[in-house]
Amino acid sequence: MGDVIRLSKRENISDGNNERRFILLGDPALSIAFPRLNILTDSVTTYGELTDTLKALANVQIYGSIHELSGEKATSFNGTVYMEVFDKPENITTLESNGGLNATFQLQKSVLYKGKAQVVNGNFSFNFIVPKDIAYQYGNGKLSYYASSSTLDASGYDKSIIIGGMSKNILNDNEGPNIHLFMNDQKFVNGQTTDENPVLLALVSDSIGINTIGNGIGHDIVAVIDGDTESPMILNDFYEANLNTYKSGVIRYPLSGLSEGNHTLQIKVWDVCNNSSTSSIDFEVVKSSKFIINQVYNYPNPMSEATTFAFVHNQSGKEMNVKIDIFSIDGRLQRNIQKNIATEGYRTDIIGWDGNDSHGNRLRQGIYIFRVTLRTTDGLTAEKTGKLVIIH
Repeated sequence: MGDVIRLSKRENISDGNNERRFILLGDPALSIAFPRLNILTDSVTTYGELTDTLKALANVQIYGSIHELSGEKATSFNGTVYMEVFDKPENITTLESNGGLNATFQLQKSVLYKGKAQVVNGNFSFNFIVPKDIAYQYGNGKLSYYASSSTLDASGYDKSIIIGGMSKNILNDNEGPNIHLFMNDQKFVNGQTTDENPVLLALVSDSIGINTIGNGIGHDIVAVIDGDTESPMILNDFYEANLNTYKSGVIRYPLSGLSEGNHTLQIKVWDVCNNSSTSSIDFEVVKSSKFIINQVYNYPNPMSEATTFAFVHNQSGKEMNVKIDIFSIDGRLQRNIQKNIATEGYRTDIIGWDGNDSHGNRLRQGIYIFRVTLRTTDGLTAEKTGKLVIIH
């Protein structure tokens, strides 16, 4: 890093106005933490036969391995490898805005497949179906890898693979992907409350895989809020296949600065044969500066042996103190429960109760009132009451 800064200040590449505008903070002797191991592609097959070319709608299997810098296979490496398969480079021309240069450069940005696979004793493999929307002229694509174990990581790439043409094997598929939408985590229920910065969580699946390439007109993964098709969100880069499969994956997209009130988000997803599906989710935004509990309940209710308290709020990702007071129907306090928690989503359901009072005695059957009080570490508080029934 020190050499980079030194060379950037040379007079022949900097004018007098800019030569001192770039400063390195930190130790210039530190080196960048590049992975210590290499990842190599061992072979590529389609339908069991070795190949060097990935064709549209071909079912591809890629085998790889982790190696020491000396070239030996790292047979003790066990972990996860993350891979991206790119289509051929595209020519991109700058917009020449604000007096800028009119320049053309190449960028490899169309992702055929993005996923992860298990590495066992230094070996891994993964398969996927090449999307129909590839650029059909032949040219060099790119395989990009990163792997990690409990102690080491590895990286690598391969630009020798050829991408182009159409497979002779016909896929008969006319159904679009399955889509399940949530906010922040899978506990979210349609119509519940979020803060102004929720994370869209979409679980998608399809028997032939999801199209993320973005080459075909109108075939992007797209989300719109409240029908605003003039401001679509392109989510191709936010999809990742699940471990060891191309048939299902997850989209996580951070939303920000949403206005207060009720909203509807709709998402459209395509499979690799260009069949599409749409799904929508409703949610209400309450700004995080206003701490609210949208809903409290317990399950099972009626309870016999034990129950779990759950509540829905708008303070995702915060640490808070939870206080639950349980009262008899005439208002006498029977039990107090307190716990510090770290929330992940907008619904929390980790507070259990055994049905005993503060002295360890079993409460009689009947109707009881419970009050949930939440307090965040920055002093925001909210409370809400609910009703439960005990049966014996």
